[in-house]
Amino acid sequence: MTDYFYKSLGTTVDFSGHYTTHALRPFDSVHLHRYSFLAGPVYAFHAPKVTPFVQALFGGIVQGSSEPYRSFMWVIGGGVDANLSRRIAIRPAQFDYERHSVPSFGTATDWTNGFRYSAGVVLKF
Repeated sequence: MTDYFYKSLGTTVDFSGHYTTHALRPFDSVHLHRYSFLAGPVYAFHAPKVTPFVQALFGGIVQGSSEPYRSFMWVIGGGVDANLSRRIAIRPAQFDYERHSVPSFGTATDWTNGFRYSAGVVLKF
């Protein structure tokens, strides 16, 4: 969800959940989940037909199976919306780079990172 409070400058809030099951051996598997809670500034370049945007989001992540861990997470990226009307747009591409800490043995903190792609329909209220 994004709210523009000054022309092209706004705030984005992003909640997401991901689920998977990994087979360990025949008739045994582990169910994993991941929830992220992020918020931060967004800047959009408003034009009649398309709206490119960039964002930086910060927050937390809960990830794991029977003993989940919580950690800090940040995401930077952007995308483009193709405006169909004043209230509806198609988001053909959003690319983000994400990074978060994971628990490790000892006193050091390990980091994991990666890219994510998303697309969809944008409803504007």
